[in-house]
Amino acid sequence: MGVEIKISPLIQTLIGIAETVEVEGTSARECLDNLARENPGIKEVIFDKNGVMKVIILRNGIVLPQNCLDNEVSDKDIITILAPMAGG
Repeated sequence: MGVEIKISPLIQTLIGIAETVEVEGTSARECLDNLARENPGIKEVIFDKNGVMKVIILRNGIVLPQNCLDNEVSDKDIITILAPMAGG
């Protein structure tokens, strides 16, 4: 059993990925790396060329700062990837 990753509709459309994907990993970063291995193109959507997050990552509904991506996750956790929105 793996960690569930939910992906926002905008990102789904950009790279042609399902709304929910299950991946293996012991940290959010490892889960995202495994997601990127299985889904080419998503790494460039999530991180810029310097490795800085371009999206909002939630773990069980709580914003996960970039410096916490290496924290341990469990099979019961849900990681959500949201595209940042702008406008006015």
